[in-house]
Amino acid sequence: MGADNLRIKLPHLITWACDLMHGNTMKDPCGRRTRVFDAIKCELRAFFDVHDREGSHPRGIHLEMTGRKVTECVSGSQAITLDDLGSRYRTHCE
Repeated sequence: MGADNLRIKLPHLITWACDLMHGNTMKDPCGRRTRVFDAIKCELRAFFDVHDREGSHPRGIHLEMTGRKVTECVSGSQAITLDDLGSRYRTHCE
């Protein structure tokens, strides 16, 4: 870009991708990795709010999903609790 152009052109190229999954991972009392769905939603909302406030454009988010009925995240629309976690915990990451 050159010394004269970098400060002008580089800000338009910088992006931030939000990793909602790994940033919100915790362990339950049994040592299983889980995520609180409400925390994922909160971070996603903040991600868009900050971009809106700064006049920048969000470029990507990282999600992990499955079509299977699993209990690997707590809270959310199914109101899964830490006590429910073991019922259909199917992760291959552990």
